[in-house]
Amino acid sequence: MSKPATNLISYRKTGELQMDSPPAEQHYTQSRTLSANRGAGEEERSTFYPDLGVKDGERSPERAALLTPRDKALLAVGGDGELPTVAIVPDTRYGEAPVDRLGFVYMIMLIHGLGTLLPWNVIISSFFYWHYKLDTKLASNGTQSQDVPDTGSFMNYMTLCNQFPNVVLNGLNLIVTFSGSLSLRIVAGISVIILVMVETLILATMNSADWISSFVIITLVSIVLLGTANGIYQNSLYGLAASFPPKYTNAVIIGNNLCGTLVALMGIMSIAVYPNEQHKAGVLYFACAVAILVIAFATYFLLPKSRFYRYYVTSVPVTSPKKVTVGGGYRSRLADLGLVLSQIRLQCWNIFFTFFVTLSVFPGVMLDVKQSKFSFMADQPEYFIPVVAILNFALFAFLGNLIPFACTSPGPKYVWIPVLLRVFFIPFFLFCNYQPFGRERLTASWFGNDLDIIYALGGMLLAVTSGYFSSLTMMFASSNVKDPRLTPIAGQLAGFFLVLGIFCGLMFSRIYPFLITRPATATATDDEPLPTPLAELMTTTLSSVADIVKNAVTAR
Repeated sequence: MSKPATNLISYRKTGELQMDSPPAEQHYTQSRTLSANRGAGEEERSTFYPDLGVKDGERSPERAALLTPRDKALLAVGGDGELPTVAIVPDTRYGEAPVDRLGFVYMIMLIHGLGTLLPWNVIISSFFYWHYKLDTKLASNGTQSQDVPDTGSFMNYMTLCNQFPNVVLNGLNLIVTFSGSLSLRIVAGISVIILVMVETLILATMNSADWISSFVIITLVSIVLLGTANGIYQNSLYGLAASFPPKYTNAVIIGNNLCGTLVALMGIMSIAVYPNEQHKAGVLYFACAVAILVIAFATYFLLPKSRFYRYYVTSVPVTSPKKVTVGGGYRSRLADLGLVLSQIRLQCWNIFFTFFVTLSVFPGVMLDVKQSKFSFMADQPEYFIPVVAILNFALFAFLGNLIPFACTSPGPKYVWIPVLLRVFFIPFFLFCNYQPFGRERLTASWFGNDLDIIYALGGMLLAVTSGYFSSLTMMFASSNVKDPRLTPIAGQLAGFFLVLGIFCGLMFSRIYPFLITRPATATATDDEPLPTPLAELMTTTLSSVADIVKNAVTAR
């Protein structure tokens, strides 16, 4: 049989490309894979750009606009403008997709979903611990002259320091072609997170009453590192989960909300066990977080032992963009991002808006809703926020994550409608008995007095819809991509819009106090000092450090 005039190209499921051209011409880097999957009873077909219509032994005309001019220049022969003969070669090394035995990979994805949010949830939920650490009355010299922020302002600083680098690194992880695989980035990210949490645990065991300003700066720097590492870890984890069937992306979301339930239960237990020892509660919080992160770190190295895992990460390369893009540059990476975004842009909007609405209400607004005198928990006010707000939300969000296993209505085309309608949760909670510290309402609350039960039911509905639509839209995003090679990018894009929604929601919630409340007429008490601007705090601390260095040099 005579050899075809054109180069013979074998497209394999693994993305390999073989050419029988001279070695000098074998510099072409496979980017646009034409994979072939053959299952039981199915005829051989292309799963990458199926509309291209390339069949075994057929010559594809130049109308294949999906290839760049450089691709065509490398592939075209004889000056006739036609692409070479294509031979679709099924790769039988993998066969049928194996079963995830005992849900091994699923459970590890769930554990890492819990690990991505656990450190931040633990830190932001330790309000009483931070209040204790910022108490200037505990200084050994009895002075209260240290310039430190009040607890509320400090929590706002921590939120900004964590979420901003998280968003930035999620975005960079999409665009910049970092060297190394997604697996390497996951391991590096979780390693840094563990180190930061260990450092936070050590600080919790130390008496920082005499150096609170330095403690604040050290903590905020640690939070920046935590947000940076978590941005890489979380985005890469969603990219990896998207390589598997859609329910594995949902496993990460379930882990996220299971984390909230776990932290809420820890908070309630700490109140019961250490009602007057906030520093011990903080140590318990951080120790549990470190232990769970170490478990997540260890389980990640068990994944390659699963045939299910090896099948999917081998058939869909989870590698650096430098290794899978034509030209290896940003242009090709952006082209892939643009292609994926064009296929899942509606789901990206749904993901963003779901988390925007949720995080603009919880925790900022819901935790500032005051308990009424006739509340159904009036005899136990210390448990109102931990139970009715935090545990209630976390538990029902987790239950909402489970609904997609039984129901996926209204489907990817119309899910934007209920997602958009969730915006009415914002005015609902603002017209509950919402009273931020140091402010008073401009109007009477609609659901105050003896209507705390309506607030609780509203929290349940917010949580269920948040869990359900976050899982549904994340699953739709990864399943809507036609090319299996691009599903990791779809997962990363979905993860980016998730984090962007969280950040925008948290920042937008800072506007609500100015819409419906005004500064209270009462002056601040000694227990709640007036906020200290962050810039002033940093300047004071740096000046103190400079004075210490200057005195040390003078002493010599």
